[in-house]
Amino acid sequence: MDGFTRDMPSREYAGGKMLAAKDDGVGVVTFNQPEKHNAMSVEMWLGLAEILDDYREGRTAFREKRQPQFVGH
Repeated sequence: MDGFTRDMPSREYAGGKMLAAKDDGVGVVTFNQPEKHNAMSVEMWLGLAEILDDYREGRTAFREKRQPQFVGH
């Protein structure tokens, strides 16, 4: 993988609070809710289930590109 999701097309889940992509068969999930310090909400847990279902079913039609933003100490 080349720098996580930097150059990978991704798809939004949970209203854009999560992004998902695949690179050489490896799934990458990015939490995209820095204003909440990426705390998991019920919507995000449901989004994670949807992401895992899509990966399992082979749905990889990700269409958007995003730049990663890291929030942390």
